[in-house]
Amino acid sequence: MIKIDTRQLSEEFLQCHTQMNTYPFTNNRIFEYEKKSGKNFFEMSDKDFVEFFFDEVKINSVATLDCYRTIYSGFYRWCIEKYYTGNRNIFEESVYLDPDTLAAYMAKKCSIYYYNEEDVEFLCQKAGECSVLSEAIIRCFYEGVSSYDELIHLQKEQIDATNHRIRLADRSIAISARLSFLLEKLILGEVKMEAGRNGYRLQRFAEGDVLLFRIARDTDVNRKQFLKRRLERVSECADVKVTAKLLYQSGLLQALRKACGNEDERLIEVLYGNKNKKTNFVLDNMLKENGYTIRSSRVRYMFKPYILQLLVSQGFPLS
Repeated sequence: MIKIDTRQLSEEFLQCHTQMNTYPFTNNRIFEYEKKSGKNFFEMSDKDFVEFFFDEVKINSVATLDCYRTIYSGFYRWCIEKYYTGNRNIFEESVYLDPDTLAAYMAKKCSIYYYNEEDVEFLCQKAGECSVLSEAIIRCFYEGVSSYDELIHLQKEQIDATNHRIRLADRSIAISARLSFLLEKLILGEVKMEAGRNGYRLQRFAEGDVLLFRIARDTDVNRKQFLKRRLERVSECADVKVTAKLLYQSGLLQALRKACGNEDERLIEVLYGNKNKKTNFVLDNMLKENGYTIRSSRVRYMFKPYILQLLVSQGFPLS
């Protein structure tokens, strides 16, 4: 029997594991759920934890799900070793709490959506003020620029508008004719240098820069914040979430879809088939051919909930 309650146990556990993420305990959600359900943490079943994850915490990313599962499993193991004998770790032995099964529940419970090309066209139509610049930012991320760091100092010499390519530090990515056109307009100075509400005007801080910025002082942080505000403005106008990460992941997924002939079965096979293998030469080649240097293992992890959502829609069993 437990001689002290879950909160006291968790505090002792966290003191012994100072490098661990404390949020799954310090946000107090698990203690509130104990009161609501009338069950102690160690009395909760796998179905109780499924309800806790998706109805109470409302987990909507595989990374957050893995974080909770890993920390609670470690806590369970620590308690068994320190206070119990013969008790099983529900997170290691239960089918419902298997990582893939949990991700399948997440796919069923949460809205997991990535933009397709029609969605990107819609976002670009909602780009608002200085639409050329805003649309170029949207399309750069969607077509393979992976971060603000790659974009904020994009140089004219990196743009090959004739062959529709952007040459980045570690790769060359193919871009659409539309993005080539937009970048060329920026390079040729065919974008209005308007004044801002605070008196700042769109300007090119370095002669070789492709993008224009409206900021008081030229720093990397200010450049990033300016681009983020552009995407936030599009989010407001389109009434949808728009982030650099989501645009990049959406573009990557659409590139893989095309490489799979737009067939769901083939996409599932590439991203989820032979999931226990450490190497995936087919996916590696697809990524390389599309100018992505991201590891195939990372890509499979990134899209696991989405693929499981497809499987759920096709009758994939949850237990």
